[in-house]
Amino acid sequence: MSLELPFESSTINTQVERIIASPGFNNSFVISEFLKFIVSETLAGRQDTLKEYVIATQVLKKKTDFNPQLDAIVRIHARRLRILLADYYENMGNQDPVKIYMPKGRYIPVFEVNHPYPESTLIHGESKDKRQENHLKPLLAILPFRNYNQDPTYDMIGSVFRHDLSVELTHFQELGIISNISANIASEKIKDIHEIALHLGVNYIFTGSYFYTGKNLKITVELTSVKDMKQLWAEAYYLEGSEEDYVKGYPSIIRKIVSFVAGSFGLIYRNMIHQVPETGH
Repeated sequence: MSLELPFESSTINTQVERIIASPGFNNSFVISEFLKFIVSETLAGRQDTLKEYVIATQVLKKKTDFNPQLDAIVRIHARRLRILLADYYENMGNQDPVKIYMPKGRYIPVFEVNHPYPESTLIHGESKDKRQENHLKPLLAILPFRNYNQDPTYDMIGSVFRHDLSVELTHFQELGIISNISANIASEKIKDIHEIALHLGVNYIFTGSYFYTGKNLKITVELTSVKDMKQLWAEAYYLEGSEEDYVKGYPSIIRKIVSFVAGSFGLIYRNMIHQVPETGH
């Protein structure tokens, strides 16, 4: 069954090409293929066939005995796709005419007219007023985590972790959070961590790594003060089970991190207080 679309198919395909050429998608072949597949199938009127099994076998090249109940790889990739699309339209895709997104719980893309903010008001995905407000409070960036296994699967898992951590930190009004895609772009252009931090104009950076030991996934997270490049805190966390179990285990780890570093009694606030010079009377 064909859908009534607000654009010509050629316009939508052009938008897809524009998206997959962006930094976030350009570095992820699988996610780009995922997006192209669900769009092409929808434009061909086959959107009702977009199920986990079809995507697993057609896009991820899984064997015909693939069982979605036992393997969550499609859901993990779908979540990553949603994150990248959201980051894209919050930043460099803000002015694009076509908005493409995939609602949670389904794999059929939606095509809408994009309603951009005025380009002159955007800085790193934020309004100018918001950015000026953030200069009055500490700015924080979460840099891409290092993948010691060199397995693209863990790149996606690490990206989901960073996204969820970023979302939780935005709930604290006393912190300004740089978008992950801005951190990604800076990290691709600049190799020195201190130079990246200065380029982004942040006060604090989160760095980290993940490593599959053969029994569990080890995630190490570090918080560094940019002013003196002093490591303020570091912790290692271990997750057991499958890839889906890793993602399910993220909320408890993120709550521990956020409760320790953010808020009026958090490490960042305490460090800021210590950095304020005493005035004489």
